[in-house]
Amino acid sequence: TALAAEPGADASPNLRVAAGQADRLASLVGELRALSSLETRALDRESVDLAAIVREEADAVTDELAARGIRRDIGVVLPTAPWPLPRVAGDPDLLAVAIRNLMVNAAKYSDDGARIELRGGEDDGFVVIDVADTGWGIPPEELAHVWEELWRGGDARRVEGSGLGLSLVRIVAQRHGGDVSIRSQPGRGTSVRVRIPVAATPS
Repeated sequence: TALAAEPGADASPNLRVAAGQADRLASLVGELRALSSLETRALDRESVDLAAIVREEADAVTDELAARGIRRDIGVVLPTAPWPLPRVAGDPDLLAVAIRNLMVNAAKYSDDGARIELRGGEDDGFVVIDVADTGWGIPPEELAHVWEELWRGGDARRVEGSGLGLSLVRIVAQRHGGDVSIRSQPGRGTSVRVRIPVAATPS
């Protein structure tokens, strides 16, 4: 507020930088509060078609990237035979946010024309969603830190971000009784796997 009221603020590069950093800090505090709330509040659970969420988020992110002139080759592979993915029990909005975060990360940490694939499957009572890319990849010594709040790897610092995306994905998966894992190779790409338990069928 003080920066906005400063005489001549619009003409001062230093004040514009300070105002931008203040906005970023305010956004970061808001994200941290939301993350803390997510860890403790009760989830609204319903029967969720996770495959439909993957398709919707893939379409939305594809359109958003295209509107910004960002070229990524996005593909979705979900089973239809002999049956589609089973439903899960959970909060559809949170699950959508998790998928979106993984797609945004894949686009953010890759170069023009990179491939992003969303793949679905079923494994031992879990619906499995893989979000893979041919992006920059993550060095082995940094992989253990990617789930830490606010942590950002060396390459990640080249682009704007908060360091909260993967932390949020991990919390969403755990709150749904699932888990998340990551594989990555520098210069080749990254694959993040989210597992959510299949919804119990009525007896």
